Amino acid sequence: RVNAIKDEINRFLIEGGYKEGEIEALPAFMEHKPVTEAETEIFNQACADYQYPLGTPVDVAARETATSTDYEFSAKSTAADGTETTATIYVTVAKTQDAKPEFTQVIR
Repeated sequence: RVNAIKDEINRFLIEGGYKEGEIEALPAFMEHKPVTEAETEIFNQACADYQYPLGTPVDVAARETATSTDYEFSAKSTAADGTETTATIYVTVAKTQDAKPEFTQVIR
C-alpha cells in the first residue's frame, strides 16, 4: 500500500475540496455474484497478513479503473460472542506487472 499512498492522498484531498485538480471518477462496483476459486485466492492473498480472521468470502463485486481492479467482498465470519456476522472487505490489484492483491479496508 505504501506505493499507492501518494495517489490515494491526492484523491482524498481533491475529493474533499482541500486541493484543486481533476481525478478519475471511480466507477460503481458491478453486481455481487458468488465468488469463484480465483477470486477466493485473491481474497486469501490480500488478507493473509491481516491481524484478525476476516472470514470466508461468499460473494464479490468488481470494478475496473485505469490503474487497478478493485473487489468488494462479502465475507461470513463468527463474532467474539459466537454469532455469525458479515463483513465487507475491499481488495485492490494494481495493473502493474507482478502486482499482488492488497487488502485496503474492512467494514464490520
